[in-house]
Amino acid sequence: MLSLTILPLVLHDSIIYKNIEMPATRRILRILAAAKSKQIFMAFDEASKFGSEAEELLKRFTVVKLAHDDLFYTKDWRTKK
Repeated sequence: MLSLTILPLVLHDSIIYKNIEMPATRRILRILAAAKSKQIFMAFDEASKFGSEAEELLKRFTVVKLAHDDLFYTKDWRTKK
């Protein structure tokens, strides 16, 4: 699908990977990493459970990483203040 579309980007949410087997997810990550003419935006949780190769690919191509203690904004929108 990625190579067949003229769209310049693809968006993936982490929910898409919840129902895909780990070996298949690792192969998908390798395919996405090899894409040169597309921008790929993805939310991906629990990278370490997919193995060191998948974790390294994600680290290499990560531009923004959000975590419980690594927020995108200076204001923590989870607080009720």
